[in-house]
Amino acid sequence: MARFGVPLLSVVVTASTRLSHELRRPPLVRYRTVRVCTVQQLSHAGYVLLPTFRAPHFSVQLPALDDLTIGRLVATLSHEMENPYASQ
Repeated sequence: MARFGVPLLSVVVTASTRLSHELRRPPLVRYRTVRVCTVQQLSHAGYVLLPTFRAPHFSVQLPALDDLTIGRLVATLSHEMENPYASQ
């Protein structure tokens, strides 16, 4: 049964050894900064990672769109880094 109205966040999932490769490609090449974390960190914070069947794209299912959920998400994605390959 299909579910509608579930809040999702679009993410790119890649092995750490392939991060520089993914930073050079769409969609990440469009962003000057990106936030990174591990799948394990997302899981431990209580988020569900859903495949979109268009790897490396996945969706993170958010339990709600409230201050607590967003605060926990921001804390989980706390490592911000510059994308040296970002298009100008």
